[in-house]
Formats: sequence, structure tokens, C-alpha cells
Amino acid sequence: LCLALVASAAAFAPAAAPKASMALNADLSSMPGSTAPVGPFDPLNLATSGSDETLAWYRASELKHSRVAMLATTGYIVQGSGIHFPGMLSHDVSFESLSAMK
Repeated sequence: LCLALVASAAAFAPAAAPKASMALNADLSSMPGSTAPVGPFDPLNLATSGSDETLAWYRASELKHSRVAMLATTGYIVQGSGIHFPGMLSHDVSFESLSAMK
């Protein structure tokens, strides 16, 4: 009776699924951005945390976020130097009135 219960319980156990390989196939030292004396700069080992698609996503998001940061810094410097857009935001609020607010 016990053997029959164990056998019936094993029939409903989940089968072991083969694990997909998450190994990185790319050579990081040959990728753009790798410097000759230092090699690839990856202090958190993010390049080894996933597949080639994950690494490509990391690289694309790093470029996107760095471009947004450069644009924000440029906007901060332009606004700080006193250059403001001419015109009105609405019929009673101008850009110049906003720069007078502190």
C-alpha cells in the first residue's frame, strides 16, 4: 500500500526541466569600449550575469541613459547661465516669470 502511494505521488511531481545555458559567448576584450592596458571594465560582473542578449540590452540602456544625462547637464548649464526660452507657457505665465521664482 505504501509503495502504491509513493508511486502515485511521483506521477504528479514536476519533471526536472533542463536548464538553459546562460553562458556568455562573446569575448568581452574584443568588444568596442574595451581598452588595451586595462581590458573590459566590469566591476560588478554584469557582463557574466546573462546571455548575449542581456549584455546587448545592458549596453544599449547604458548608452540611452548616458545620453539623457548629458542632455540634462546641458540644460542645467544653459538655464544656470541665464538663457531662457522666449514666449509664454500660457496666457498669464511666461518663462521669465518662472526664472524669477525661487
